[in-house]
Amino acid sequence: MIMSEFKTYLGLKNFIDTYRMVNGEKSISDSFIISMCKGLDEDFYKKTGIRMSKSKGKVNFGPFNISELRYIIDGYIGTFNGNIGIEALIVGYDIKWRSKQEGKIIYPQDEIEESEVEFWFDRVFEKTAKEKWFKIPPKLGINLKPLSYQLNVESFTEHFYLVITFKVHNEQLVKEVEKLLNEKIERWNELSSVKDGKYGYVHDRETHKLMPNLLIFYIDGGSSSIVFLKLVFEALSDTQYIEKVTITSYPDED
Repeated sequence: MIMSEFKTYLGLKNFIDTYRMVNGEKSISDSFIISMCKGLDEDFYKKTGIRMSKSKGKVNFGPFNISELRYIIDGYIGTFNGNIGIEALIVGYDIKWRSKQEGKIIYPQDEIEESEVEFWFDRVFEKTAKEKWFKIPPKLGINLKPLSYQLNVESFTEHFYLVITFKVHNEQLVKEVEKLLNEKIERWNELSSVKDGKYGYVHDRETHKLMPNLLIFYIDGGSSSIVFLKLVFEALSDTQYIEKVTITSYPDED
């Protein structure tokens, strides 16, 4: 894979861009970046159940300070010193890597194959990370009237996706639900603004995918309350042609 085809995770992009700014464009190769991103994503997921690649930058890595923007080789293991953070909370330290070939040293500027290098975070405070990320429990904690569709609640934070599947293939119906969600968000923010922000605000939303029988809709719930979700779920129920709604952090998880 070439760099133009790979989108660097937001949580690592600032670190990589700053590293290159300080040390030079060729100080870390494109192939090293791609392998590092993928390796760290897998390592963090195995340890915490959280995908860096789908966290929209909420899970991130940064140096302790600018003077730490360098690598260290100790034996055959390389290190970037720094903090792993979830928003402003530190949940671990240091990126590590080593060649899978015994006795070989890998430097950041080397051109490498993904299969030849192992990457991991040296220390991850798994319990702290999970408590911070999964702060909204799987049980919503709200009373809902009987819904016309199946509701599945997976792990999520204030940043989440609604994966909505429909009983029929009709793109116009899907677009109507997309419009409904946008209107609900706008109306919520308008009402909160009238009340001097009393109800909090939905910060962002985006249509992630739209197909004839599927809508994946991203919402950054921001400071809005769980009541906002209650209103959304009940409004969706009134449409009558939705089969299932899943609320999740990872809409594309296989």
